[in-house]
Amino acid sequence: MLKFADDTNVFCVIDSYVDGCGLQADTINIEKWVEVWQTEFNVAKCKVVGPHYGKDNIGFKYDMDGHQLREVIIERDLGIHMSSNLKVSCQCMEAYSKASQILGIKQDN
Repeated sequence: MLKFADDTNVFCVIDSYVDGCGLQADTINIEKWVEVWQTEFNVAKCKVVGPHYGKDNIGFKYDMDGHQLREVIIERDLGIHMSSNLKVSCQCMEAYSKASQILGIKQDN
């Protein structure tokens, strides 16, 4: 688990159904922690970068607080685009777009 300010990232290598169950157990532990410390965890903002990283990932479905976590192909985290294919093209395109806008260069979309 990684925490930065009010962001929390939970991750692990999932090579089997048992590994997926282990990560699901971690989400349950987070739910218990939230309850004990009487705080909130916005489940609507929780996502799984999917179809998960790696071509051999089993695509385990995760839920939290009774809601299945939605899968996204790309997620921006601390200004970095994390895509399920681990390519940097989206990050490069955003940098190009910002630079072009600053320089006043018209872009063709």
